[in-house]
Amino acid sequence: MPCFLITIAGPTFAVYGAIFSDIAVVDPLTTTFHLYWLKNNNEMMTALSSTFRALKLSLKELDKYYENMIQIFPRQHLSFPDVKEDNNTIIERKAYVKAVQKKDYSLTVHKFLADSGHAPIIIYNTEIPGGWLLIYMECLDQHLMLDRITRNLNDGERLEKQCGFDIKFIDFEWSGVVGTARYPNFMNHINIKWPDGRKSQWTMIYTC
Repeated sequence: MPCFLITIAGPTFAVYGAIFSDIAVVDPLTTTFHLYWLKNNNEMMTALSSTFRALKLSLKELDKYYENMIQIFPRQHLSFPDVKEDNNTIIERKAYVKAVQKKDYSLTVHKFLADSGHAPIIIYNTEIPGGWLLIYMECLDQHLMLDRITRNLNDGERLEKQCGFDIKFIDFEWSGVVGTARYPNFMNHINIKWPDGRKSQWTMIYTC
């Protein structure tokens, strides 16, 4: 799975080449460029321009590579392996596939809420190199994100207990057993109103 990784940090830009087999291998292909216009540094501006052109041409070649791969292996998804039921029949139904770091995701909490109808059903899950976990779950075609609904409700509808909605939780990173699972150190306190006391990166998460 060859690919390019492009990093943009503030005004800086760099290109890395990566392959993904048993492990991920990432090597720098360019130096780190500043994207400022340096009118007195013609050498740097020429190198940056050449880099953009080389990247454009390389991306076209990479597209051709993957087009040939799909023709050779028409059933093989390059990112997600086929899922088989009873080790025999390949699942043909529509599914949502989520890639998460295994150490951060609680399958226990997900399964607990799925069994009670409050989360998407887990069809299959498998581990891949790099500590990643692929979770195949039912695709919720008839559901909307909560923020798209609540903005259109009046105060009475917001407080009504029997709202008639089928509410499902879909995100289980940082959840888990009381006293074990913890919030990350990059919590967004600007756009998200957290429960009282959930301000420290080491605050426990309390779940069912």
